Amino acid sequence: MLLKHANVLLFWHLIGCKQIRSMEHKIQHETLPLKEEKQFIRDIKQLKQIREQFSSNMGSQDEVQQAMDQKDQSEERLKVLFAVTVIA
Repeated sequence: MLLKHANVLLFWHLIGCKQIRSMEHKIQHETLPLKEEKQFIRDIKQLKQIREQFSSNMGSQDEVQQAMDQKDQSEERLKVLFAVTVIA
């Protein structure tokens, strides 16, 4: 479940990067009305902020995944120890 969530975040991060590049290209290479250009600049700024939030969430997701992996490993060790204790 956590991996699926991380994949969704990565997908939206990549989509945001593509949109930013596309909008920056339009500003640089196309003639746009000033109002539209200003709106593109605002949208780019907002997308970059969202991208940063995704990036920070991805770091948090990695930490959570590592903690879950450690928890699973600990549970497996406890099962083995419990099984050895019961047999002995």
